[in-house]
Amino acid sequence: MGRVGRHCPHVVLLDLRMPTMDDAEATAQVTARFPDTAVVVLTTYADDESIAGALRAGARSYLTKDAGRAEIAMALRAAAGGQAMFAPAVSARLTDAVNRPAPPKAREKPPDGLTQREAEVPGHLATGRTNRR
Repeated sequence: MGRVGRHCPHVVLLDLRMPTMDDAEATAQVTARFPDTAVVVLTTYADDESIAGALRAGARSYLTKDAGRAEIAMALRAAAGGQAMFAPAVSARLTDAVNRPAPPKAREKPPDGLTQREAEVPGHLATGRTNRR
C-alpha cells in the first residue's frame, strides 16, 4: 500500500494470490484508501469465488495470466478511463452467473400472526377476484 500512496497511480495491477495478503483484502484496501486508483487483477484463477471476491472488493478488470501484452495494456488503459475489461473465460462465467435462474424465494412468515391464506386474501381482492374465486 505504501507504493500506491507514494506514487498515486491511476491503475494498479494485482495478482490474486499474494504471500502476505488476501487478494480481496488487497483490492479492498486499495479501492478504499485510494478511490481514484483502479485495480486490474491478473491471475491464474478464473473460478466463481475468486472472480466474485475480486469484483466485490472493487476490482475494475479481471484478466487471467494467459493474457498477452496487448491485452494487459488495453485493460490498464480501459481501467484508467473508468472502463472494465475481462478475460474471455471470465466474461463467460459472469454471463452464466447473470443468466442462471435465481433460487426460489423462501416464503416469508405472514405478519401479525396471520395464516398464509389470510395473508394471500388481500392480494387476491386487490386484483379483482371474487370471494368464490
